[in-house]
Amino acid sequence: MTAQLLPDAMLRKNTMALAGLAASTLRQHQTTHAMPPPPTALHTSCPRTPIYERAYIYKGERLGHWVEVIGVLCVNRIRQPSHVCSRCNVCSSPKWGIRDRGDLARREVKGDDLLYRFFNEVLPLEPDLFLRVPKLLVISMGVWFPVSVYTEIPILLPWVVRDPKCRGKVAKGKRVIPDEWGAPNEDGYLRDDNSLVKGLPKSLKIESKSYPFLNGKHLGNEFVASHIWRENRTGQLASRIPSLNTFVPNLVWLPSQVSKLSDREGGAVQSALKEVSWSIYRNAPVLPHLVPIVEKAWSFLAEPKTSGGLLVDELNWFIASNKFMQTRRSKFSAVIAALESLAAGGEISSKLHPTRFREGLPRVSAGKRLKLLGELRSQIAEGSA
Repeated sequence: MTAQLLPDAMLRKNTMALAGLAASTLRQHQTTHAMPPPPTALHTSCPRTPIYERAYIYKGERLGHWVEVIGVLCVNRIRQPSHVCSRCNVCSSPKWGIRDRGDLARREVKGDDLLYRFFNEVLPLEPDLFLRVPKLLVISMGVWFPVSVYTEIPILLPWVVRDPKCRGKVAKGKRVIPDEWGAPNEDGYLRDDNSLVKGLPKSLKIESKSYPFLNGKHLGNEFVASHIWRENRTGQLASRIPSLNTFVPNLVWLPSQVSKLSDREGGAVQSALKEVSWSIYRNAPVLPHLVPIVEKAWSFLAEPKTSGGLLVDELNWFIASNKFMQTRRSKFSAVIAALESLAAGGEISSKLHPTRFREGLPRVSAGKRLKLLGELRSQIAEGSA
C-alpha cells in the first residue's frame, strides 16, 4: 500500500495538539475498536508525537477517515515530505509514515451473500414480483420425493435425529471433542449431521417435465437437503424431532445458495416452500396404519397461506425405484431387529451400520430402547415385520 502523508494544513502547529487530536478521536470510538498502546519514541532529533496504530484523522472534508499510523511520527517529516534528518531513523526509514486505509478500512462484499440480499432487501421493494419470484425459484430448482414415497414411508429415517455437535471439535489442529457421528443419543436415536439425510436420493434420477436441464440427471455437488419447517409448535427445531427430521413433506433438495434462503423464518423463499409442500402432501393418502403417525407430524406444522394454481407437472421429482424402496425397508427392519434382539437378551447383528450405532445401542437404557422399538414398530403394517 502506498504511503500517503497528511497535508500541512490539516496538522496542528505543535506535537501535543496533534497527539491530543488523535487521542480524542480514539476515545470516541474505543467502544467498537481495540486500542493498542502508543509506540515508544525512537529518536530525539526531530519533534515527534506518539500516535496509536490506528486513528481517526481529519482529512479535508472527509471526516472519520481511517489511517494506519506506524511507529512514532516525525512531525517535520509529516509537514514537509522532503524533510530528511540524518540523525532521525524515523525520517530515513521508508517503513514509517501514514498509510491510507480507506473509509472505515477495507470493506468487502461476498458473492455468496448477494442472493440473500436480493430476496431480503431488493425483492420486497417490487410488490408485483415479491410473491411470484420466490415461488418460481423453488419450483424450478427444488427436487421433491414423489407422493408414492410419502404414501408408504412418510418418515424415511425415523430412528435418526440431527445433532450439530456429533462431529466433535478440532482446535489448533488437535481434536478436543471426539467425533461421535452415528452413535446413539441417550434415547437411542442415531446422531446425524444431516449427511445421512442428504445422501438419501443420491442413487435416484430426477424427472422434470418443465425443466430439461434437470430431467434424467442425478444430483451433483452443492445440493442440500433442506428442512422446510424449521420452527414448529414443539418449540424445538424440526431436525431435532425424529418424526419431523425426515418427514417427507418437510424435505426438499435445493442448490446450497437457495437453501440458505430457506433458513430465514418467515422469508419469501421459506414461505413459498411451505406452500408448495402443503399443496403436494397435505391431502395425499397414506397407508391406514400410518394415518395417526402423519397426522401427529402435521399437527406440529403451521398451515401456510396458499395461493393455489400449483400444477404437478411444474415440479421436479426423484424417481423412486423399487430398489430404493426396498433399501429403505431393509434398513428400517435391521434397526427393529437390533432392538428386539437386545430386548430378548441377545446380540446385535454385525450387519447393522454405522458401527458406532451398533456398538452404542447396548449402552442405552433398556427402557429407552423399548420406547424407541415401540415407536418404530408402529410404522410397520401388521404381518410385514
